[in-house]
Amino acid sequence: MTRLPLDSLYAQRKLAEGYPDLERLAFEQFVTSQQAKPDDTPRVEWLLRLLGRLIALDGPQTMCVIGCGPVPQPIRILRRMGYTVTGVEPVPLFVKAAGEYLEDPSAVVQGAAESIPLPSESQDVVIFDNVLEHVESPLVSLTEIFRV
Repeated sequence: MTRLPLDSLYAQRKLAEGYPDLERLAFEQFVTSQQAKPDDTPRVEWLLRLLGRLIALDGPQTMCVIGCGPVPQPIRILRRMGYTVTGVEPVPLFVKAAGEYLEDPSAVVQGAAESIPLPSESQDVVIFDNVLEHVESPLVSLTEIFRV
């Protein structure tokens, strides 16, 4: 087997460059897998019960879901329950798909846990389920979450 030198054109090329449509295919596969998930209402209700033991959840509440993905069931469920919810998602394709899923293009904004595009102290609750393991800096992310 012949090995290419590490400085060769092919050794430096990103995998996606070898398969130009890879980003779109990965996106479609991810969205399809998310749509096949069962109803997330019981999990969201369970989460609210836990949060309700820590803070008051009565009255109008503002919530932010960090890393909501392209099929943000929790946002839809929380909105049905009467909460004002904004999603924050770093992947542009996911932001667009989430807006379409929620039938509200402004429901999800592009941003990351390390730089949340919302004003300070604007949210009563910030949910970041399965996100912390994906961030560049957990400390910066937690500081930013506390800020909003």
